[in-house]
Amino acid sequence: MFDRRGISARAVALVLMDIAMPRLDGIDAAGKIRDWQNRQGQKPTPMIAITASAYAEDRQKCELIGINDFITKPIEQAVLIKHLEKHLPFERTPLRAAPEKATDAIAETPLDTAMLERLIAEMAPLLRDRKFDAFGRLKVLKSAVARTSLEANVESIAKALKAMNFDQALSDLNALASTLSR
Repeated sequence: MFDRRGISARAVALVLMDIAMPRLDGIDAAGKIRDWQNRQGQKPTPMIAITASAYAEDRQKCELIGINDFITKPIEQAVLIKHLEKHLPFERTPLRAAPEKATDAIAETPLDTAMLERLIAEMAPLLRDRKFDAFGRLKVLKSAVARTSLEANVESIAKALKAMNFDQALSDLNALASTLSR
């Protein structure tokens, strides 16, 4: 986003802002980020405040400064994942048409192997770099393999990712890729 001098370094998808930081508290830091984004004409980056305080006045301060969401410490993994999925962008493309007959929904859905290979190629670097965008791609991958023989393979990826075990998720994704190439 920007360095101490306000010079653009690189784009970020989301900011997790600890409210209680030394020197510059999170609310002031968020305000500086929002001011910089306004001056640059940039779209506001989603921000999630992290704090040990659950007071309504703290939540109001966060909202006033432009913080999008609020998580209290200690952070539960499921809560963090829910908030990340809420704010991180991901493709919401319908992957296939609805079945024409009710009986078609029960039958196994044919695989679009080329699309699956593209999804795997997109997701692998996200997992390798521990990027939370992997959660969004996982949703697309789950939809793509729904009601197919690969559903269990993708579920193992989802389970590893839910546990924040990016290495295991990548290993399971590679196994899925090997299964596709057979």
